[in-house]
Amino acid sequence: MKTTIVALMAGLALGASVTWLFSRHGAEEAPPADKHESEAHVEQGTNVERLVKLDHARQVSAGIVTANPRIMQVPSEVQGYGRVLDPTPLATLLIEIESAEAALDASGKEYERAKALFADNQNASARDLESAKAAMKRDRALREVARARLLTGWGKALAERDDLPALVKALTALESALVRLNLPPDEPLSSPPTGARLVFLSDENRSAEADFLSPAPRADAQMQGQGFLFLLGKNSLELRPEMAVTGFLKVRGEMLQGVVVPRSAVVRHEQRAWVYVQTDDAGFARKPIVLKHASDGGWSIAEGLSPSDRIVVSGAQVLLSEELKAQVRFAE
Repeated sequence: MKTTIVALMAGLALGASVTWLFSRHGAEEAPPADKHESEAHVEQGTNVERLVKLDHARQVSAGIVTANPRIMQVPSEVQGYGRVLDPTPLATLLIEIESAEAALDASGKEYERAKALFADNQNASARDLESAKAAMKRDRALREVARARLLTGWGKALAERDDLPALVKALTALESALVRLNLPPDEPLSSPPTGARLVFLSDENRSAEADFLSPAPRADAQMQGQGFLFLLGKNSLELRPEMAVTGFLKVRGEMLQGVVVPRSAVVRHEQRAWVYVQTDDAGFARKPIVLKHASDGGWSIAEGLSPSDRIVVSGAQVLLSEELKAQVRFAE
């Protein structure tokens, strides 16, 4: 009995050994799987950029679509920075002027009444007449001081507007916005701008056209460059007082030749904007672009791209992911 059990155990051990040997032999003969078989190939281009290489089948599966950008005229612009002005001091000053004018109107009438009485057999004393005249002069001086503060603080173009009360009402209701933009100190303008395109800092895809009012009447201690006032008649950006904004001041000059890049073509990396340009049937190179001119169709680009370039308008994020994955593999 004992002999039979030993023989049985030996047979089982021999069978397991044979099975292990055959499985190991099969594993050694099986070709290793290529873990990068479905990944893009990245190589160095003729310039400093890297090329993402994808064959046609992979481009189709990744949804890569290319197109030539359309031509567009881009206005000459200079970038400035600024903020939305608080209309409360302007509204307070306007109330002060209106109060001074009402007081002057009342004191002027009182003076005319005293003068008429004095002329009518001196029914008013000379002292009453002089007091009325002094009150009128005082009220006129107060009005002129308030008007001067309006002129020096907010500029002639704003101070002399016939619709100033209605404008102040719109500003305080946030239906309109008054914006001050300053240029860098080393970029002065030889002539005033014709307008400005305002961009909300938290959403660069939204912009609005503002009308030029006047040069800023006072210097800004924090920004030493030229300052200009602009009026956003319809506050489509929902700007609030003291909000920071970026403005692109339109300057006189020839229009620049540019192209329109769809928003779907733009990818973000390292705090910059990029597009992928097709270099051949399977190659794509990443190029930096500067997003300054927002348009309905995307971004108007004045430099770096031409109408003959085939840019990736769909699937650009896939190319960026493949490029970054390749960089990780290179680092390993």
